[in-house]
Amino acid sequence: MDGRSSFETRLRAAFVAAMLVVVALAVSVWSAAREIHEAAHWVAHTHEVLDHLADAKSNSLLIELNAQNHRLSGDAGHLAARDAAIAAREISLRRLKELTADNPRQQERWAQLRATADERLAIARRVELLRKTEGTEAANAYAASAPLRETRERLFGALGEMDEEERRLLQERDAEQSELRALRTMLSAITSLLLLLLLAATYVMTRRQLSARARAEAALRESEQNLSTTLHSIGDAVLATDTDGRITRLNPVAERLTGWLLAEARGRPVEEVFRIVNEQTRAPAEVPVAKVLATGEIQGLANHTVLIARDGSEWPIADSAAPIRDASGKVSGVVLVFRDVSEERRAAQALRQLNESLAEASRAKSDFLANMSHELRTPLNAIIGFSEMLKDGLLGELDAKQRGFVGDIFGAGTHLLSLINDILDLSKVEAGMLQLEQGTVDVVALLKASPLIVREKALAHRIRLDTRLDPALDTMLGDERKLKQIVYNLLSNAVKFTPEGGAVTLRARRCTRAEVAFDATMPARLIALPPGEDGEFLAITVEDSGVGIAEEHLPKLFEPFMQVDSSVARRQGGTGLGLSLVRRLAELHGGTVGVASRPGTGSRFCVWLPYRAAVSDTREERPAPGRTAPRAPAGAASTTLAVPLALVIEDDDRMANLITAQLRAEGFDVMRAATAEEGLVRAAKHQPQLITLDIFLPAMDGWEFMRRVRADPKIADTPVVIITISADLERGLALGARRVLQKPFARGELMAALAGLVEAHCDGTAARVLVVDDNVQAVELVATALEAEGYCVLRAYGGAEAIEVARSAQPDLMILDLMMPQVSGFEVAHALRESEHTAHIPILVHTAKDLTAEDHARLNGAVSAIMTKSSFSRSDLLAELRRALPQRTED
Repeated sequence: MDGRSSFETRLRAAFVAAMLVVVALAVSVWSAAREIHEAAHWVAHTHEVLDHLADAKSNSLLIELNAQNHRLSGDAGHLAARDAAIAAREISLRRLKELTADNPRQQERWAQLRATADERLAIARRVELLRKTEGTEAANAYAASAPLRETRERLFGALGEMDEEERRLLQERDAEQSELRALRTMLSAITSLLLLLLLAATYVMTRRQLSARARAEAALRESEQNLSTTLHSIGDAVLATDTDGRITRLNPVAERLTGWLLAEARGRPVEEVFRIVNEQTRAPAEVPVAKVLATGEIQGLANHTVLIARDGSEWPIADSAAPIRDASGKVSGVVLVFRDVSEERRAAQALRQLNESLAEASRAKSDFLANMSHELRTPLNAIIGFSEMLKDGLLGELDAKQRGFVGDIFGAGTHLLSLINDILDLSKVEAGMLQLEQGTVDVVALLKASPLIVREKALAHRIRLDTRLDPALDTMLGDERKLKQIVYNLLSNAVKFTPEGGAVTLRARRCTRAEVAFDATMPARLIALPPGEDGEFLAITVEDSGVGIAEEHLPKLFEPFMQVDSSVARRQGGTGLGLSLVRRLAELHGGTVGVASRPGTGSRFCVWLPYRAAVSDTREERPAPGRTAPRAPAGAASTTLAVPLALVIEDDDRMANLITAQLRAEGFDVMRAATAEEGLVRAAKHQPQLITLDIFLPAMDGWEFMRRVRADPKIADTPVVIITISADLERGLALGARRVLQKPFARGELMAALAGLVEAHCDGTAARVLVVDDNVQAVELVATALEAEGYCVLRAYGGAEAIEVARSAQPDLMILDLMMPQVSGFEVAHALRESEHTAHIPILVHTAKDLTAEDHARLNGAVSAIMTKSSFSRSDLLAELRRALPQRTED
């Protein structure tokens, strides 16, 4: 059909083209004839002008001749002949004016001719009058004096110019007429040639169409045969109908499922052959053929449809009906394709059972990992905590040998806990149970604080730590805890394998996806970046001056339990899990990792994480990473929960960053002022709970600042810790400073100086803290640490007991474990929040459980802070306690 339509289209186009050629010929011939006729008209016109010019010239000569003869002889006959010539010339002159009206130059010449003729006529009439009145001599004398010769030359000159112009026009018009005749001849020839070509093309198209039609008929017969073969060989059942919904075709599968042979079913209504019902209700289901015929759209069968065969057998089926369209696009029938889904139903049921089994296994694995995390970390927490207290002398003084043994216990326990944490985290990653907890991450603050974790070990081996951050870094969307873990593992690994006196550099910058690569200066291995839509990445690089890695060992890195040099690993310690965990955490974010190294030149490890911008904090100062100020619960009018604010007044950027990081680690929110003047403004505006002050400041020094602070009643009682190069203790205390530290100072000195400055009650009584855990050792560990700092400690060894003690004793803060039998920590937290008598009590969660996003959601709004037992330290516990403990205010 398409070939035939195409041929008819081409034939119609050829006919239209021929008609257009004929019309074009007629138009061209008519146009040429019209132009030739017009050219002939102008030729005749020119000849007429030339004739009248000749008449005017001859009549002018007659006028001159008869006027002269009359003047000499006085014969009246000459006068009559002259007048007749004048009349004839006048006719020619008027006609010349009319004929040359389209030619301005000829009109100018005619005007000259007219004037000259009139001037000569006036002279002739004067001569005639003088002869008549005064005689021949008077007439001759006047004639001799008149400008007869001049006017004669002008008259015949004008006639000659007009004649010359007309002959020039005649030549042009003759040439134009010849060109038009030639053009008409050429158009006729071209048109005839085109007609011949069109006739030839029409003949060729007709011949080809006849051949194509013959081939198409043969192909159609072959296609029908192929269709019949296909329908007999495919595994699906196929049923076709006409526009009345009557059967026109059944393939063997359809015959088997319906129980009808094609010869029996042909011409029958489709509803009679194809009977379907709903599997659950047994109600007749609508056959989609009528709907397809009405709408012309594909229709699917309803779910749970059963086909009832001619013999009463039933087949669960699925699939769809589609329109059959002719060459014009009109619906000419429906094809219904369906299949037996019995086997699919059985496979789906088996798959559901398998998925349920897998889900149950996954839940069991999750429970196992959670229990392992709790059971392993809880006893280690006690070992590490008590050994730390022994080491720090909180439980009595020890001799040097005892302190050494206790230090070994503390170090071994910390190392074992680190290994257990890595193994559990890697297990969760491999099991797909570790999920990202996305949030806004202050990249700059996190990266600046990260080297502090390994600073002590680096200083012990005289390893220089350097941090170089791209100024373009800001906040980003990511999992802050996992990002910290990535940076810590890289820094810890670098410090571990860097010899004494070496250097470790932490760099971070933003880059594009195309820049995720290493340069060619050293052998490198880069894990392929997974595909994604992220176009910008955070590149974190840790470079060391360590022993380096041989090129053949690079492929082993980032694989679990793989160590490139077991002798070095035994000397330095480690299991080979740290870098593998870095890789898994990076890939969990959608990023990748890489390493470049050469023996003797150090190594460079890099992590690329998608840099998804987050809305920056609009506060004037950034809060400490990961800390959130607790909100005061409803009904606690006399208690205000807030993060203690510290103002650091320091002009040296590095010292300011160090103090800021250590204060934030202790639970403070920090703002900085670079000058004493700025510090006075910020202190008056924000009224911090603590001020650290350098003495040697530009312009106003620290001593003058102290005097002005004490003179301002709003901030006069704010505790001030002086941190300066010259520790003038007496002068500082005299001016009202609470503590004086000398640079450089240790973190412990700063923490000791802060002790008691912000968490004591206004009436001087000790804060009461309720410690809740089902493990007695865990309770005693926390209680001992708190009591050594002057806190009053209450104890509860289960969830139900914790609720009862909280209601009766009304503690200032609760430290709560989550995994307890019978009544869990989650239930305790919600019970306290639902009661108006206990809703104001801050809750600090202290657990060995790795919290999931669901756990965080359950605790949201119910607790003030969360600490993990896996990273327990007395200083961290006290810092969190200080942050979460409410400050008493007067009602």
